[in-house]
Amino acid sequence: MRYGRYAWLLVLVLVGVTLAVCGQQYGGTLTVALGGWPSSLDTHSMSTYAVRYFDGLLFEKLVTTNYEFDVAPQMATSWEVSGDGLTYTFHLRTDRVFHDGSACDAEDVKASLERFLSVSGRASSFAITAINVIDSYTLEIVNSRLTHLLQLLADQNQGMVILPAEIMSTMPGAGVILDEQLIGTGPYKLVERTMEKITLARHDAYIPEEGPTSGYGGARTPYLDEIIFVAVPEAGARIAGLETGEYDYIENLSLADYDLVADNPDLGFDSIMAWMPIICFNVTNEPMGDIWLRRAINVAVGSAECMLAATFGHPEFSNSTNASLFFEAQEKWVTDAADPYWGEPNPALVAEYLEKSSYNGEVLTFITSKDYPFMFECAVVVQDQLKRVGINVELEVLEWSTAVSRFVKDEDWHFFSTGFSPRAFPDAYQISLLSTGGLNARRTGWANAAIDALVEADQVTVDYETRYAIWETITVLLRTYDLNHIKLGNLYALNGRQSYVKGTSQNYSISHFFGVWIEK
Repeated sequence: MRYGRYAWLLVLVLVGVTLAVCGQQYGGTLTVALGGWPSSLDTHSMSTYAVRYFDGLLFEKLVTTNYEFDVAPQMATSWEVSGDGLTYTFHLRTDRVFHDGSACDAEDVKASLERFLSVSGRASSFAITAINVIDSYTLEIVNSRLTHLLQLLADQNQGMVILPAEIMSTMPGAGVILDEQLIGTGPYKLVERTMEKITLARHDAYIPEEGPTSGYGGARTPYLDEIIFVAVPEAGARIAGLETGEYDYIENLSLADYDLVADNPDLGFDSIMAWMPIICFNVTNEPMGDIWLRRAINVAVGSAECMLAATFGHPEFSNSTNASLFFEAQEKWVTDAADPYWGEPNPALVAEYLEKSSYNGEVLTFITSKDYPFMFECAVVVQDQLKRVGINVELEVLEWSTAVSRFVKDEDWHFFSTGFSPRAFPDAYQISLLSTGGLNARRTGWANAAIDALVEADQVTVDYETRYAIWETITVLLRTYDLNHIKLGNLYALNGRQSYVKGTSQNYSISHFFGVWIEK
């Protein structure tokens, strides 16, 4: 199952009049309350979830992802691939203008890609040997081996966004882009950024693509005059502000409070794919190097109980039967191949695996954080489930920044609560979880030669059916054979909005505010 700017201003006015008749309206300010807050908007180097609210508003990429999680055009209108699959030739839009009024061309794309490859944690997945400017609006990218270049360029995590070459040429190595240098071609431009507020204004020279908005692609029309993001870390304060009308839109409405506002006729709610809660094992800290102990833990944990706790009694905002690395709507890549081996506690197998393991009842340290309530709630349930089968677990509850610091150092912990946001393509897992050389694998000491061989085979395979079979096999191995993590389920976040806020996204990986308008 696979589950010239002034002319444009005139056009903008005329289109706005037409759209107002059809429902969409230009104008107004949208105030958005965010729980997470980006320390920087340098999307080349930042992998935090919060920065993704801004990369699609401020910037564009060569290609992006649509609602079907397929590659879609953006700065590139079309492309050709050489017969050997190593050379890609991209044809660029000729109507793109940066926020500072300068035209965007192939030199800007080249400079942005070069800088991205020098700072991004995803750079190791690329195999680019040359970036050649053919003419002002044609770019050639040459690879040393077969890669899934389009998917890599479209990925939203540390997105390969385009900035002026003049700015990119001044960036020394991993130097951080300053706020005044955050100049893109996206539908909105940065006006102000503080630690508590980020203000964006419409980019008047932005020309939407033809057709509707689809995921991060399509029209992405900037209907709003301004979007003001405010930092509101307390969930209760966000929902209170929504009820009073202080905020037009809030992210991550606490499901513990959902029943209090669910019947409010002045409010609307958007459910989006949010997190795949997981527990990482620290294989470098014994006894977690024991594969039989890890297998015992896997078959002791029940997903449904975890999801019930994580959703505060609203399991309709979760899925506890999908063992895949993808969400249900991601039909191109989701698989049910591992579902029979996951999610349901199996006491008989727990006893068999513990008997084969070296575990002697020692206390295992489980790091979690209340900064992400779903992590903490899941950790409490897992602790109880493991104690029922004789595995002693002690929770250590830390602030998230402290928890991450401990995770990176591999010190004095056995389990770690975290979660993966949705990945559009399997390639994202190559550097974040699976490979021996991957980010989390390096941190937790885990390595598996069979999975590495499969990942390496996937990297040089372009046939979809073959790739799908590879990732089915990887999923089964991760869920049954050699585990570096346990998946606890799929979680959907609930965002709240005033009923007059229209055009928001449902069932996607993040809320976007292009294509959104205020209807009053």
